[in-house]
Amino acid sequence: MKILLFCENYRKGGLDTFLVNLINHWPDNEVSLMINSSHEGLGYLRSKVVSGSLIVTNLFSRHSFFKNTNVPPLKKIFVLIWKLFFLLISYPIQLFQLIRLFSKYKNFDELMIVNGGYPGGQSCNVASIAWFLVNGKKSWYNFHNNAQKYRRLFKPFQFISDVLVSWTTIEFISVSNDCANSMHCRTGINDRKLGFIYNGISEPSITVGAASLNMIRTQILNSPKKRVVMLGTYEERKGHEFAFAVMKQLPQYDFLVCGKGSEAEIQRINRMACGCDNVFLLGHRTDNHHIIATADLLLVPSMYNESFGLTIIEAMALNVPVIATRIGGMQEVITERWDGLLVDYGDISQLKASVIELIENVEFRREITSNAINSFKTKYSADKMALAYKNKLDTKRVR
Repeated sequence: MKILLFCENYRKGGLDTFLVNLINHWPDNEVSLMINSSHEGLGYLRSKVVSGSLIVTNLFSRHSFFKNTNVPPLKKIFVLIWKLFFLLISYPIQLFQLIRLFSKYKNFDELMIVNGGYPGGQSCNVASIAWFLVNGKKSWYNFHNNAQKYRRLFKPFQFISDVLVSWTTIEFISVSNDCANSMHCRTGINDRKLGFIYNGISEPSITVGAASLNMIRTQILNSPKKRVVMLGTYEERKGHEFAFAVMKQLPQYDFLVCGKGSEAEIQRINRMACGCDNVFLLGHRTDNHHIIATADLLLVPSMYNESFGLTIIEAMALNVPVIATRIGGMQEVITERWDGLLVDYGDISQLKASVIELIENVEFRREITSNAINSFKTKYSADKMALAYKNKLDTKRVR
């Protein structure tokens, strides 16, 4: 059976990791990925996808027209009208383009749409309709971030779009039960078509010995202190403010923060770190696995909208304990006090005590990391994830 994955994406990140792991670990079948040429992670996908092939598209997109959101108040009404105009014309244009594209690739048996969120990339939603018109088949729809509520002005149009997408979709597959349930805010989607499969990754390729890891640790930051690491974009929802408030009270540990963001987000992070000697801003890194592997603790203090938490299972595989907030899908990934710790967002004393316990209580730390490695192998490996998707598509359920 030949599988076609369709994705519209613009930022390099976790969705690329998912696609690489899914394609490279998919058993038995031939899998190809159709993705937009404007995706900044295209080079990464080309270098990592070894068992599938890439089909690069040049579909009409509104994204390039509306990158700049810093619009003067007096001009916002004109931008809104402009956006509405592009919304109205982009759907039929993309539908025509995708019908032609899918007609060219009719040799595929199944289509699975991969979207960062919902409604996410517009062409992902048009693709399900175009696929049905060309092949008379319904497709599968995979989404990775919480669904967004309807926007008041566009609600009637979005509702109709949802009804069409839902009707031409066999099942919406998300990355956690919590993320799947977020779709309830979209009344045009059939709730009976919601499901989930947990993310999985290849075992991180850290094969160096303890001596080499110590050398890498020194290269990253030459300090004898135990270190807490946080990785993620500089979005407000990631909970940096909570983490900084706690780590400023723990000067005995170094706090390494890695990530990237807009100019405004970077300035916000810099203001938080100002005057705090144990906080080190490392910016965007490409050696995340080394950063995690040389840490004493990974902190994931998200405030909201955390559908899964990919860095959690990376830390599990690398023998590094994790503390996360009781937010979204992270509560499903971590079993409290078994393979990690969970805290309430904003509870400074609780997080402070948890950091100290996991770093200083050697026996408890050893127990947590041992259970975490077992959780990774039994639930979050790329092989298990890919097999779950294959089995899902093999059922060929039509609703």
